[in-house]
Amino acid sequence: MASLEAERTRAGGPRTRQAIPVYVINLDRRPDRWEAISGSLQRLGLEAERVPAVDARTVTDDELRRWLDLKRPLFKMGRGSQATFLSHIRAFDRFLDSASPAALFLQDDAELASDLPAFLDTLDWWPERAGLVKLEAHPKVRRRHFSPECAPRYRGRQFRRISLWGPSAAGFMVDRDAARTIRFSCVGVQMPIDHFLFNLRVSPVARELRPVQILPALVRQRWGAVSSDITPWKRADRLPLRARLRRHCMSTPRKAMAVGAWLAGYGAKIPVEFADTCGGDRE
Repeated sequence: MASLEAERTRAGGPRTRQAIPVYVINLDRRPDRWEAISGSLQRLGLEAERVPAVDARTVTDDELRRWLDLKRPLFKMGRGSQATFLSHIRAFDRFLDSASPAALFLQDDAELASDLPAFLDTLDWWPERAGLVKLEAHPKVRRRHFSPECAPRYRGRQFRRISLWGPSAAGFMVDRDAARTIRFSCVGVQMPIDHFLFNLRVSPVARELRPVQILPALVRQRWGAVSSDITPWKRADRLPLRARLRRHCMSTPRKAMAVGAWLAGYGAKIPVEFADTCGGDRE
């Protein structure tokens, strides 16, 4: 108990209940993964609500068709990706049924930075005119296109709007207006959840919400640290040439804009990396 209290103090002091709720997507048949992320959250003094994930083993085509366009996808979507999308819909519904102004959504294999609690105690840091904030770094660090910083730094971390896209959706925050936009745009979806939220090249929702990335990131997936249930269900049929050409035509104008802005000195192309803590107060 003493060591737990020490870790909570390092993370920002003893805690009772954070201002911003946390929703964790977890399969019923994976209590081990729930225990793992619950332990991480408890060490930071955070509470979370578990959202039962849609199981790729049991979900029916009729359930999927209610939200997804299975005949004309823009990206390969195996059963696992399809079920993951529906799991996020469940999580958004939980949030919209609450009275909270914003929420943090996590997948159950997320690794969390020790200063994450500071971002859940207040929304004073929240960038103006932002509804969707990506907290995550993809394990395969790659340079990404971003706009100039769009808000004052908080605890040493930057806020930049995503210019093209950021892969994965294991950790992000959404306010109520953005959650409504996302939730009621989930009709005939043709792409996985990370593209739907963060790929401005092809997603009208991402273009409307103009998501912000926290740099360095506060979350990353623990690839290889816990076994995955989605891997056997990832495989999808190869997209027909027509779909790939359609996606290319949709992507090209946005790519040209981002590269042109970068060459003109507006914005930056920088890696998205995870940092356990950056320290410091608001700058």
